[in-house]
Amino acid sequence: MKKITKMKTVQEVDVKYSIFSKEDIDFTKEPLFLGSGRNVARLDLNLENWIQKMIDKAQGLLWFKHDFSYTKDAKDFSKFTPELQRLFLQNLKFQTALDSVATRTVLEVFKPITTNPQLESWWTLHGFQEEIHSESYAELIKSLPINSTKVFDEIMVSPQIMERVTTILDRFNDTIKWNALMLLEDEKYDLEKHKKSIVMSLMALHILEAGLFQTSFITTFAFAENKVMESSGKSMGKIAKDEINHKALTQYVIKRLKGLSDWKYIFEDNKEEIQTMYKIAYEADFMWIDYIFSENARLLGLNAEILKEYAQFNIYKATSSVGVTPFVKKIVKNPCSWSVKYTNTSNMQVALNEADGVNYLLGIVNKNMSEDTYEELLI
Repeated sequence: MKKITKMKTVQEVDVKYSIFSKEDIDFTKEPLFLGSGRNVARLDLNLENWIQKMIDKAQGLLWFKHDFSYTKDAKDFSKFTPELQRLFLQNLKFQTALDSVATRTVLEVFKPITTNPQLESWWTLHGFQEEIHSESYAELIKSLPINSTKVFDEIMVSPQIMERVTTILDRFNDTIKWNALMLLEDEKYDLEKHKKSIVMSLMALHILEAGLFQTSFITTFAFAENKVMESSGKSMGKIAKDEINHKALTQYVIKRLKGLSDWKYIFEDNKEEIQTMYKIAYEADFMWIDYIFSENARLLGLNAEILKEYAQFNIYKATSSVGVTPFVKKIVKNPCSWSVKYTNTSNMQVALNEADGVNYLLGIVNKNMSEDTYEELLI
């Protein structure tokens, strides 16, 4: 006869990973993940100085959807050929879908199991920034001379968008499942499988930040480089800068775990599976590029061949940054080097009477920080 397992009531569940544990916790001895639980946010302890510096920097670069006006962009868009309109919109649709995943990932996958105060604080800020990104995409789409509701409806029925977005969803959903089993103290819970799922979700998050977003950013920047959709290029530049921060923090966490004996073996035992995740994302990038240029959209300075070369350049850099063996030939020079200016913080506007002024909250931001600088800071 099959054994019937009695489900625990809410009162019976161990709540150490819930909102607030009543147990006394020494956070100076807590790991990044799966420690004794959470209670008072002990940000006074400064346990992770590098993470705290990243939090301060990200807060100093906060911006909001209304910082940009898309009036001229709407006029530009109305003059585009149908092919160019499609090219611009397909990338926006994809980024809107991907950003929905990104927001929930950090808040629903990682935050519930994070037991380091600084890292938990980071996930909150990270999620907030992703929400700003979503609002900005919506604001931009609504400003264009199109049926914005139809555009959003089309996202979920696009097989190309759904196929590309869902390449990493299983990793996040797997961690959410193990989080729930741990919280419920279910007999099916397996700590080793949970830890592996966390590693795989971190790698998937890195793929999302360092890979999936990038060719879409480049495409939008190319419009701005042609002196059209310039406010879109500026707002996308802010989003891309945020993603540089997100990527740097994710790389930091990955490298931290790789340096710990109780996590390092997971990366080593699953290195081929991890590499395959990046290969799948890379191949999906190529298929996406073929799709968005399938109607021969003509945009000066960018085409499918150039964008694929950039994808190769980018995936080599992304894999190398987290110790994954590269599977493509290294391209030394960025084929879209002109795009760097859109993510260079030294180019930020500070005059609020300009058309697109951005409110920067901290005056201590290093304006000369680049993506490479962030990577050099990682241990």
